[in-house]
Amino acid sequence: MGRAPLLLGLCAVVVASFLLAPGVVERGPVVCAFRALTGLPCPGCGLTRSFVATAHGELQEAFAFHLFGPFLFLGCAAAGLWLLARGELPRSLLRAAQGPLAAAWLCWAAWRLAGTI
Repeated sequence: MGRAPLLLGLCAVVVASFLLAPGVVERGPVVCAFRALTGLPCPGCGLTRSFVATAHGELQEAFAFHLFGPFLFLGCAAAGLWLLARGELPRSLLRAAQGPLAAAWLCWAAWRLAGTI
């Protein structure tokens, strides 16, 4: 993926999180197809609400919406700043981190799903 689309996407996510009001996203419609069809949360359910809560300093709510949300929000902001300053993300770090992070995320998602069944 090129630098410009990635930078634009990261910036859009972070800026939108600051612009949206927490009350608006809490009452918004369910846009997750998996949740709409099954009534169960997918691994990404709650990220939008978590990002918005994080951007507005409501960390307790942010973690309640999605355990990984605040960390991912900060990662998006840091990656955007890194891209602006350096022009490229450190690929070796990304490759080394993706496996353990994906495993942790999926374990947590399974745990959350098991609690809703």
